[in-house]
Amino acid sequence: MINKKIRFIQFYTFLILSLLSLSSCHQNPFDIDVEELEIDVIRFDKELVTTSPDSLDEKVMIWDKKYPIFFTMYTRGVLQVGGVGDRGFVPFLTKFVTNNITQETYKDILKKYASFNDDKKKIEKAFSYYHHYFPKREIPKVFTVISGFNQSIAMDSMVLAIALDKYLGEKDNFYERLAIPMYLRKKFRRELIPVDCMRAIAWGEFPFVGEDNMANNMIYEGKVQYFLEAVLPFVDDSLKMGYTEKQMKWSYKNEKNIWTAIIEGEMLYQTKPIQIKNMTKEAPFSQPFGNHSPPQLGVWIGWQIVRSYMENNPQVTLKELMENDDYTAILNSSSYQP
Repeated sequence: MINKKIRFIQFYTFLILSLLSLSSCHQNPFDIDVEELEIDVIRFDKELVTTSPDSLDEKVMIWDKKYPIFFTMYTRGVLQVGGVGDRGFVPFLTKFVTNNITQETYKDILKKYASFNDDKKKIEKAFSYYHHYFPKREIPKVFTVISGFNQSIAMDSMVLAIALDKYLGEKDNFYERLAIPMYLRKKFRRELIPVDCMRAIAWGEFPFVGEDNMANNMIYEGKVQYFLEAVLPFVDDSLKMGYTEKQMKWSYKNEKNIWTAIIEGEMLYQTKPIQIKNMTKEAPFSQPFGNHSPPQLGVWIGWQIVRSYMENNPQVTLKELMENDDYTAILNSSSYQP
């Protein structure tokens, strides 16, 4: 009887240790404790649309003084209606604010974003990780805006604007009325806001430098994906790629075949813009691999190469990786072999 109890205890202990070992193998190395930051998110979409048209002349001057960098970026870059001092600026801005589409869109925004608190917490968490890895870089001021269905995220200097009308959900009626393709609509989801914010940070703080060929674009975008992995450890990898779970599984299953096709098809150092676009930019699928494939497979493979590089060069920090523009050296030192 005693021997049975001993064997049971030994088996139970072995089982617990095995489970703990398995758990540690799959633990996200980026899921670490970091100092939590608090940021202000300014709901400029509300400030703008709820302002009386008769008050816009006065408000424009206030906004220009209060938010100088943001307001110029927003009116010139996002809305493209000019800026303070330009002839006809206030009438153009008034026309945007008062038109039916803007008013209807704002009502839709209010339904879905009556509160931005949960989104704010996720953005704060992402910036907390960002600050951990890049403590000397400033955290941008964050604004929410209505963009007229233009760019999703706008960034200039230390200002970041989130266009809430681009995150109303893929089934939103406005996107259908505007005939926006479904492959683009699938990325107009609320849960992608922190991902798109941090991708904008990566693109803005660490821009592409070098010869515009396939390999360099793949490695550069792979670095961006690795950056997202580090600052968004609480976000699923599929969201970081804008993939469905099915597309993610397809990519892993076919990783070796994709890489073989890139090498044998002599795509790696291709310089034709259309070829690079077919593998790295948003699309319904990756053109060289047919309409059953996920889009941006060049970015996905680039991510796996950078992962391999960091695994094989553990002395390299995230900061050093992001500041390294020698894409060929990263590829050669990755020992990538799917």
